[in-house]
Amino acid sequence: MNAQIIKDEPSAYFGRMALSNSGMSELMRCPAHLKAMLDRCGQEDNANDAFLAGSLLHCMVLEPSEVSSRYRLKANRGNTKAGKEEAEKAARDGVQLVSQDMWETCSAMAAAALRHPVMRSAHAAGDLRTEQSVYWTELNGTVPCKARVDALVTLPNYGLCAIDLKTTRDASLSAIEKSLYTYGYHRQAAWYRRGLRSAGMDARGFLFLFVEKEPPYLTVATSISEGAQALALDEIKDCVETFAGCMASGIWPGYTESPVIELDLPAWAYKRNQ
Repeated sequence: MNAQIIKDEPSAYFGRMALSNSGMSELMRCPAHLKAMLDRCGQEDNANDAFLAGSLLHCMVLEPSEVSSRYRLKANRGNTKAGKEEAEKAARDGVQLVSQDMWETCSAMAAAALRHPVMRSAHAAGDLRTEQSVYWTELNGTVPCKARVDALVTLPNYGLCAIDLKTTRDASLSAIEKSLYTYGYHRQAAWYRRGLRSAGMDARGFLFLFVEKEPPYLTVATSISEGAQALALDEIKDCVETFAGCMASGIWPGYTESPVIELDLPAWAYKRNQ
């Protein structure tokens, strides 16, 4: 398959069997976790409140003109006759019902994100492309790969740039630095840029826009250092090769193949007792 960038439905993206950044996070735990993720084929619990809030916020920030065609403020309790009728009508209309609290919180977060200079520039640029799926292959076409880019846009001082919207409880710089490695954000930046280059788009900039989930909904935009992305390339190489090996053999190991493992206390425990 030739590398391509297309705007498709989230269900199509998540249902495609391919290596992604979130998949690499599972693979780095152990291949068996990635296999379980692939077997679900994107059939996650998309009805939970966290998923709904995330999708609503993304729409409000990235595609505000589409909000009314995808979401609707819930007027009735779901277990009442009026609530059931409201849910049935929403299903027929192809929209999702959102509670008052969730709507107000997402609206406040979206307003904060849209006030940030990065998003103001993105919407003013004239070439903003949102929710873009990137598909390509690695290792001579043997490893299918994918990435879902929140936004692609040409920004002053950055050129072509990818933007990823993140929610967080703490957008302080120290907290974000800790989360870069914990959640693999350094690897996400390198992986997405790699996919875009495969499709003929050299995104020189990759920006994360963090939005806090509670008032005053502070926002921080960050880039990832080239050093951190270089480290990520080593992780990516290992993941791609491991994925290829598992695909070829059909064996997806767990944490260990030994029946019994002897463990010791961490070094700091001994130092503490001394």
